[in-house]
Amino acid sequence: RIRWGAAAVAGANLAWRAFWQLFASSAADEAERDSAVVALLAALLALALGPAVDAALELERLGKLGREQAKGAEELAKQRIAHANEQAKAQAEAQKWKDAAEKLEKQVEAIKRQAEGQAEAYMKLMEENRSLKNQLADFDCVFGSSRKKAA
Repeated sequence: RIRWGAAAVAGANLAWRAFWQLFASSAADEAERDSAVVALLAALLALALGPAVDAALELERLGKLGREQAKGAEELAKQRIAHANEQAKAQAEAQKWKDAAEKLEKQVEAIKRQAEGQAEAYMKLMEENRSLKNQLADFDCVFGSSRKKAA
């Protein structure tokens, strides 16, 4: 818009100067020629300024896009850090549960060994009890009559 506005002003000035030269009775003096040259230079400058303005606008657009991408990258980095923290917490909790499971398995094994030992001791006591009952029965058979007399 700036470029076209400057070109329109310069063109209007050139048209006015040309019209003035054609219909004016006196020849163009040096000031009018200078203003015509200035108008021509302004028109050329406006045409040359167009790509520079376009480049500046493109640079501004790219800067805004870059800032948006940087903001998105920062947000993504925050999400990755949060995810990594959550994953580390989950791994720590999983390790805690794994350690607890191993501890409980060791306790179960210890209880099994203890129960096996107690079962063996119980069986020995039962065998000894049966043996003592048999011995008592044998003593009753052998000494039965004399034991009854003493009582």
